[in-house]
Amino acid sequence: MNQNLEIILYKKGKRGTIYTIKYKEDEHTELEKFIIDLPDDYKDIGAMMLEGLDNMADRHGFEEQFFKLGEGNLADNVVAFGKREIRLYCLRFSTIILIIGNGGYKPKDKRTYEEVPELYQKVKNLQSDLKIIDKAIKEKDLTFGDISFNEKTPIEFNIEDYE
Repeated sequence: MNQNLEIILYKKGKRGTIYTIKYKEDEHTELEKFIIDLPDDYKDIGAMMLEGLDNMADRHGFEEQFFKLGEGNLADNVVAFGKREIRLYCLRFSTIILIIGNGGYKPKDKRTYEEVPELYQKVKNLQSDLKIIDKAIKEKDLTFGDISFNEKTPIEFNIEDYE
């Protein structure tokens, strides 16, 4: 993968901050692609899910009970936020930091995301992004303690610098 990765602010609430991922060569963020690619019959569910995330940022924080934990590996931060057959995969760093990736439709007859090639690839992409983000945190190029980035200055990562 030879891309540049940006972390873009989506919402800053009283209880948490939501970011999303954008690859420099893509026109849209991962969250925008999630909404655009949802089947028409599920657009309203996608909107409700975003309202739920906004509510968490404002009122509750990103508590574990709102997510399916361990969606990638048990040891990583990949979580699923879902409603009916729609899944949105995120990186949950704490109750106050959430980075939204992508997601989509998971048919009722499929037990896991691994059974749906499109979802499997989206989770794998998010896991790759997590490795880059983790390395940037370890090298102190990215911190969440004082949140050293904001909506005016998105964090950019040249993935080659962290592979």
